[in-house]
Amino acid sequence: MWTNNIVTFYGADEDLKKVAERLYSPGVTSEEDNCFDFNKIIPIPKELYYIHFSRFNLNKKMIHGREYKQWYYVNFDGKMIEQNPDNYFEKSRLKGMSSSMKKQFMRKYGALNDSDWIAINWGTRSNSNSVSSDEFREKLVYNFRTNYGSARLIVLEIENMIYRGEFPKVKMMWEHNNVDVHICFMEDDEYVPDPTPVFTVGFAETEKSTAEYYKW
Repeated sequence: MWTNNIVTFYGADEDLKKVAERLYSPGVTSEEDNCFDFNKIIPIPKELYYIHFSRFNLNKKMIHGREYKQWYYVNFDGKMIEQNPDNYFEKSRLKGMSSSMKKQFMRKYGALNDSDWIAINWGTRSNSNSVSSDEFREKLVYNFRTNYGSARLIVLEIENMIYRGEFPKVKMMWEHNNVDVHICFMEDDEYVPDPTPVFTVGFAETEKSTAEYYKW
């Protein structure tokens, strides 16, 4: 399920330029550039990048005679790395997460992999998608999509950063609209509709609940 998000910043042009620089992340190619990168607002813990997860363990990976749904790669020094041992077998080896390691990760991060952490901390299953931005005099508008959830938690963190002085002093307004709520068929129960009002940040005088969007 996709959600359209529109985040508008208002302020002096020099502050809006700082906003654009604060949110931008370059990619390997120009197509991979992300001009509204959630990871620049709520960074994913690097350690979670290295945990590989298969919900159904489709490949039936056997590690030390046991089937693991969670595993990671380490080099010979025991440091966690991303390299696949199938391609870098001389540099790394596969290890399954032990129960004590899982408890440690849950205490530290509240999740065992970056996918689950993103859903919990970003409120969506994805970073921003199909991002477009428009610059006007004293106004900067971002239009993007998110998957299985809106950008609510990211927007609220930006608001907190503004108040804490960690973000350019601008005003902000956020709107979102669920694209395909009436044709969405879920195969599991992971998705919970986001009841957040359409206008939650900035200076909107009224708030409209989106709960009606989920009524058949």
